[in-house]
This record gives sequence, structure tokens and C-alpha cells, in this order.
Amino acid sequence: MNRTIKIAGFALLLGVLSGCQTAVPAGTAAAQSSQMASTETENFSISLEETSEIQETLTEETENKETGNESSSQTPEISTQLPSKDSLARKIQEQSFDVTLDGWGSVTFASFLPEENENHDGDVSFKLLKGNEIVYEFPGLTEDNRRPYQTFHQVAAVSFKDYNLDGKTDIILIIEYAPQHHPEEAYNEVRLYTQSGDNADFLCDDPLLTEYLSKNHYNSNVRAVLDGIAEYQNYQKAMQQPESSAAPKQNTEKPEHPEEQLQLLADSIDTWHDGAQGEFGYSSDPVFYTVTDLDQNGRLELIVSCCQGTGFYTYSFFFEVTPSLDGLQLCERTLTEGDSEADITFTDSPPVYYDASTQVYYYVFDDLIRNGAAERYENKRAISLIDGTIHETYLAQKSTIFSGSATAPTVTCFSTLKNAGQKTISEAAYERIADTAFSGLKKQKATISWYKEESKNSLLDLTQEELLSTLTDLYHGFSIE
Repeated sequence: MNRTIKIAGFALLLGVLSGCQTAVPAGTAAAQSSQMASTETENFSISLEETSEIQETLTEETENKETGNESSSQTPEISTQLPSKDSLARKIQEQSFDVTLDGWGSVTFASFLPEENENHDGDVSFKLLKGNEIVYEFPGLTEDNRRPYQTFHQVAAVSFKDYNLDGKTDIILIIEYAPQHHPEEAYNEVRLYTQSGDNADFLCDDPLLTEYLSKNHYNSNVRAVLDGIAEYQNYQKAMQQPESSAAPKQNTEKPEHPEEQLQLLADSIDTWHDGAQGEFGYSSDPVFYTVTDLDQNGRLELIVSCCQGTGFYTYSFFFEVTPSLDGLQLCERTLTEGDSEADITFTDSPPVYYDASTQVYYYVFDDLIRNGAAERYENKRAISLIDGTIHETYLAQKSTIFSGSATAPTVTCFSTLKNAGQKTISEAAYERIADTAFSGLKKQKATISWYKEESKNSLLDLTQEELLSTLTDLYHGFSIE
């Protein structure tokens, strides 16, 4: 049954698609927003279902509404064109909104699906409409509005906010893409449009800003984008101030008296040899030892690790010199007792990522567990020492299963990043998961020198002088560069 509903201020939105211009990198964004034009009152005969759908859309858009103020920006010479049927079909209705923009007045900001091409790499485009005419086309990221080797998924969010506080309404977009043939690796990209001076045309904002937002994961929603912009602006202000008040420098504090700490380690051999309380005394597998300063706080650590059995089960203990420099303390662990530990002795040059804002170092290691010859389970994880506690963060997992007469194993990888949820990824993505997880941090390489105790108690058989020399060599073998 149909009813006649009177709707005030409902304007029919028309759209069109054509190529964008200007090759400038930019970003993506979040929250939908709109402002419905209030001009004439028209009568429409629509079904109850249509009424409900329209009401739901209008309510959602009104709740998220954010508009700018009319300004004295120079009014552009408007060149208009009528939309084609093809472009009208590509209009993304749910991400097109009525809004008032400086220099343009009341217009419709319209999103359009990519034009089809033989490479399937067309990009989304955005236009301003007045009535049924195109009055402005936003610049794309490339001159031909293509994204080679990338596939457009969706416009995740549109928001109209004066984020740079210049009195004009800016446009924040969050757009989802994925590498071609790998839709499971979808990611968000922020794109920011702003106006310069009295010119009503929109420009893609500073590419360094949008790169900062992506690398530091400020791209999940509009609120995150705004937080990231504020953080970036604060950082830029700090960089313009004297060096003493700029962003924190990398903490690379060296021990003031390493010889005294090394002597302390040698004197405390009964505390750390064979692990805490001689945990490894029963094992026939070799035990590894090293001296480090993982958190670069100037207090040394002595690490004891042993990989046992054909399944490759690793157990490690971390001892750190106390703040008073007169003893050793066993570091606590965030890892649940019984969980598999990282195979830290399998490499002497793990990648390390430094977070200057927290002065934390993340060392990335692999962990491998074998279940017979047919099953291999691996994971990548980051280890960090923070205030005397060893933190282990899972980044991704991988399983390799050989079954039946199949010549190739079944390999499955998935990400375990905290804010991304567990999702399947490619083997290539698995290998570069640390770069993805710590994309905004400074990447370096650590060097660790391990002492392998082949025979039981060989360290105990050393003289004090020989033991001190061995520990000193291990300490000098540790570096971050």
C-alpha cells in the first residue's frame, strides 16, 4: 500500500564521472556527514519501505553533519557539464552529501566509482554538483586517475571539518584499497582536500602529513585522523623550536661503568648459570649466553637461552642489573607460563624498531615449533624490555602442513596485529609483517653475540679473569645501528 508523503527540502542528487588531475599523494578518512538543502517543498508518492529508508539515511547524515561557513573566497568561474547515464550509474549515493563550501556555496559533494579500463586500476573520483551539473572535479592522486597494481574497494568515510583551523571547511576522506589479486590485504588510505588563500579550488594536502597518518595507523576513522593531524602539527611545531625542546632523541645511553657491571655479572654466575635456579641443568642441549642492553637504559642484561628437543622448544631467562648497580634481578614476563617462546638464539642480527615517543625498542624474532615431519608452526613476534619486564607481542602466524601424496604443502598465514583483528594474509605479507606493524618507527639492526656452552659447566671451569673476559667480549658484541 502506498501513501503520499510530503518531504521538505529533498533534492534529487545527480552525478557524473570524469578523469581527475594533479598527481599528489594524499590520504583517507572517516565519518559520514551532510547538510540537506532547504529550498522548495515537493510532493512525492513513495512506498512505506522507501519512506523508512529515506528517513534512516536523512537521520544518519544529519547526526554526522559538519559544514563550513560562507566566506569571502573568490568565486570561481564555473564551467558546467551535464552527467552521462554511465557516470550517473557510478555515483556512490551513500557517500554523496549536500554541503556548503567556501567559494562554492551550497553544492553536492559526490563520490563516483572508478571508470572501467583494461587494467582494472581506475581510481575513485570526487566532484561538486549544483543541481544536475558538474561545477568542479577534485584532483586525483595521479594525472590519469589510475592506481597501478591497486584495487579500489570503497569510500569508507567522508567528513567536512576545518582541521587546519584556517576558517574554511576542509574535506577528509578514508578510502579502502587492496593490492591487485590480494583482496585480503585491504588497507585504509587518508586523503585530505583543503583550499589555499582566496582560491576556491581544492588541493591535496601535504603528502608528508598523509604518509604520517598511514604509517602511524591514524586511518581507522575520522576521530583517529583528527588525532593524528593534531599529533603531526604538534611535532612540526616542536621541530621548529630549539633542539632541546624538539622531539625526543633516541635513547642510546651507555653504561657509565660497564666494567663494574661486568664484574658484578661474573661474581653472580651462580645466579644465572644454567638459567634461573639451574633450570637447564638436566638438559643435554647446549645453553647460550649473551650480555646486552636491550632497553638502552645503561643497565646490562645477561640472557640465558636453551632450545630443546626436535620440536624446537625454546626457554629463556633475562637478568638485569638493579638500579642501584649492586645486584641482579630476574625480569618478569608477560608471556603466559607454558606458551612457546621466541627462538632468540636462531639469529645474531634481529631487526629492531625504535619508538621515540616511548623510548621503547622492539626486537623481532621468529618462533618455530615442529610436530613431526609433516607439520610446522611459526610465528613472528616482537620482544621489548620495559621497566624490568619482558613484553612479547605476536605479529603474525604461519602453518605449513604436508598431507597425503600432495607434492606441495598447505601454507596458511594470518596477521595477529592488535587493532587489525585476525585475518588471512599472503606469505609475502607474513615476511614483512614487522614493517607493517612498526611502519611509523625507526628501523635498525641489532647485533647479538652468543656464547654457546657445548659441554656442561664449561663456564664454571673458567677462571674469574677468563669469565670476565668472556662476558666483556659478549657485551662489546652487542650493538644497535
